[in-house]
Amino acid sequence: MKLFTADGIPNPRIVDVAMYEKDLNLERVIVDFLEGENRASSFLMKNPAGQIPVLELDDGTIISEVTAIIEYFEEVCPDPFLVGSTAKERAEARMWARRVDLAVMEPMSMAFKYGIGKNYFEKRITVYPEAAESMKKKAQDGLVWLDNVLAGKQFLCGDRMTYGDIMLYCYTDYFKKTGQKVESGLVHLTHVLDSIGERPSVQKTA
Repeated sequence: MKLFTADGIPNPRIVDVAMYEKDLNLERVIVDFLEGENRASSFLMKNPAGQIPVLELDDGTIISEVTAIIEYFEEVCPDPFLVGSTAKERAEARMWARRVDLAVMEPMSMAFKYGIGKNYFEKRITVYPEAAESMKKKAQDGLVWLDNVLAGKQFLCGDRMTYGDIMLYCYTDYFKKTGQKVESGLVHLTHVLDSIGERPSVQKTA
């Protein structure tokens, strides 16, 4: 299998961390997204959305989207579980991953693309600069909400780490460099993020 990816940005890092957690040995093919390699016709044949990461199976099947790739990893290499071992665990993990996506990941990303990243992204997508600050506030509101729900918990799903935790870490770690930091007063969230940041899989992708 080949993983078409990039270093230093959140979505590819999420998949890399999941890969290392499961001790999967995949060939990593670096895509130069800054030079637009992911928009080249050769890459668009693999993923018409022009996004990374992309997983290419040995039979040529292409799987894109972070959640789909992680779900595939879970099927072929269940241990350690990042989704869950039962229907209840899987439903809970997917619920929290979706909540993290809507409350934090999407608004953080939009705030960046519409704000300080506007000059780069306006050549690729429609941007709404007037929405940058409101998206930033929405993300901060999401972090405050997560801080409250994480009180007394080790991870989003209690004592087991799931892919939602990885998503939350990778996004907050990246966007803190763009003016969207986790405020020091969010002690429960900070504790969870710090513990995730100490994991070898995360350190390997730093």
